[in-house]
Amino acid sequence: MVRDGKGQDRVATLADELIVALQRHREGVRLIHTKDLVDGFGEVYLPDALARKYPQVGRQWGWRYVFPAGIKSRDGRARSVTVGRL
Repeated sequence: MVRDGKGQDRVATLADELIVALQRHREGVRLIHTKDLVDGFGEVYLPDALARKYPQVGRQWGWRYVFPAGIKSRDGRARSVTVGRL
């Protein structure tokens, strides 16, 4: 599922040859996310109402990007440093 691609959500196909490589990549990103949380990083910004209703959801794995940025950056709206690495 591609979220908000070209202004809308859509289903995209994925070649079978890419599945294992993508799963491996996601596990690597998940390990980085876990370490970042232990180090006090890794939270994403959520809109006010959602952040109040679910205060810990911005730290959950499901909110990670599949291909995060290569460096740490601070999002002034989040409570902590938002982390993205390759």
